[in-house]
Amino acid sequence: MSRYATPKDLVPDAHCVLGTMLRPFCLGHRLLLEKIESPYLLGEEGEGNDLAVAVFICAQTYANCYESFVRGEFESGFKSWLKKLKPRWWQPTRFNHDDETGKFWAYLEDGNRRPPVERHEVKFGLEITSPEHCLIIGKLVAAGFRESDVLEKYLPAAWYDYYTACEMEQASNVTKPEQWRRVFWTKDRAEAWERAVSNA
Repeated sequence: MSRYATPKDLVPDAHCVLGTMLRPFCLGHRLLLEKIESPYLLGEEGEGNDLAVAVFICAQTYANCYESFVRGEFESGFKSWLKKLKPRWWQPTRFNHDDETGKFWAYLEDGNRRPPVERHEVKFGLEITSPEHCLIIGKLVAAGFRESDVLEKYLPAAWYDYYTACEMEQASNVTKPEQWRRVFWTKDRAEAWERAVSNA
């Protein structure tokens, strides 16, 4: 993620794993990977077809992949797609597993970035127990987004929208300037902090 909040963070990088272009990592992809208990979400190395299954999921829209799960068609669809990855008759292997795994790690790293935000001390805070995906969906749906759009949205961009919705809600409720809490870590704050560190 950037040193400070910038629109550049809203545009995903292109990622190709196992010869397959992946869609921008979204909240829906994360939920489906959690459903299958993908080891990659836990920072663990996969084995067998773990990488191929994760790539198959992330190459699709959330809506299409979700439908294949609820209709019981995911496994057959995966097996059909997997045949395309087999080596040609002259190839001992088509892909280097370690290289492709590294590419998938880079994809997840890109898709799980968070916006640079301010940190404020909370003296009498409430403990939020909702899972992160519920927080994002709940806040953005309340802000006017459709749930289906939130689930398909590039995850770092969804986080930007989440914090923007928080800031807009705060702006509508704050009555005194001293109550205001900055949300995003902005360019001017980042540069001021870097100058202070270099002069220390």
